[in-house]
Amino acid sequence: MERFLGSHFANLRLYARRVDLDDLVEQARILCGKMTHWGFQTAVLVLDPEYLTRAIADTRSRRNEAWAAFLDGLGPPNVVAEHFAAWQSELLLFYDRIGLDANVRYHRVDARERLPQIARDIGRTLCRGE
Repeated sequence: MERFLGSHFANLRLYARRVDLDDLVEQARILCGKMTHWGFQTAVLVLDPEYLTRAIADTRSRRNEAWAAFLDGLGPPNVVAEHFAAWQSELLLFYDRIGLDANVRYHRVDARERLPQIARDIGRTLCRGE
């Protein structure tokens, strides 16, 4: 999951629906176009739905108590998974709306064990400038 513009868009879509999203997308499109011109790329990790619940549970042991409290506040594990599936859908919608201006590379994650290989693939892609 990318931690630049798209993640903020996804948060706004879920928590602050009063925001003018068309304007936000247009401004992001301009910024992403400039970043692409400067050589930036955006890597988006897309978690498979079957893996999402396990990935969220794994974060409980790796993050702080505030994170666990946030997850608990969302509800039981199935509701938490639905929340993050909706968040991920908003993230992907954002990049669909931005289009090629963002120079996005998607990386599907289906198991924690694959993360080191995905990180290597992203690094190789960036180093080659693809």
